[in-house]
Amino acid sequence: MQIRPQSTFDEERLLHRIDELLGQVRHLETEVERTHRLATLGLLSGSIAHEFNNILTPVLSYAQLALATPDDEELNRKALRKAVEGTEKAAQIASAMLGFVRDDESERTAVVRSVVDEALRCIGRDLFKEGIALEIDTPRNLQVEMRPISLEQVLINLILNAADAIRPGSGRLRISAQLIDGSTGNKRSVAIKVEDSGRGMDAALVSRIFEPFVSTGPKDGRRTGTGLGLTICRRLVEEAGGTISVSSVAGEGTAFTFVLPAAG
Repeated sequence: MQIRPQSTFDEERLLHRIDELLGQVRHLETEVERTHRLATLGLLSGSIAHEFNNILTPVLSYAQLALATPDDEELNRKALRKAVEGTEKAAQIASAMLGFVRDDESERTAVVRSVVDEALRCIGRDLFKEGIALEIDTPRNLQVEMRPISLEQVLINLILNAADAIRPGSGRLRISAQLIDGSTGNKRSVAIKVEDSGRGMDAALVSRIFEPFVSTGPKDGRRTGTGLGLTICRRLVEEAGGTISVSSVAGEGTAFTFVLPAAG
């Protein structure tokens, strides 16, 4: 009978325990990510409810007018058009919200422009009406090696932060993406940038921006987040094999750039 040295046995137990702890950490990170998605929807609930009200009010008004004047064919057609338009828009927002909660583990690549559009639908409000000029410059066929739900979560966080940095005034928010070569070994990569003309950040805040519980938001209570948004964004980007960085000047604006492996 061969007896293993005690030190070897202890090392095996230690390595096994370390593997167990790492598995628990990964599980907790996943749960935090999912909880943060729900928290983000909670933050958006007010603006989404407001947008639904904006959609339903004209639908109801035209329907009431059509009922009051049943012989007015032109008004009836207009009421039906408004009902169809409102229903389609409300359905798009609801679908985007449901998609943001669900997570299809089988999806490992994302079409950047499609995810950008889905993120904006999920936010559920018209940024233009808030004085924010939105510019999107993302090729339609550009794909990255990242789960769509993860990319959407990153984009929603960055877009919300940018909008908060601009309000209560007016400004510009730009989302762009371009294919670049040689940034990840020999593979092509995609650089996605979310930039705003808002209040910006000083160097001290920039240096800590991805740390847990560091907030970029205003101190007037307009939006209360978890303080984990950018920390989770960095984890999701790095999990996909990418990098994320920020540049900002106080009073001039902020730009977040994340680089992901290209797909397709």
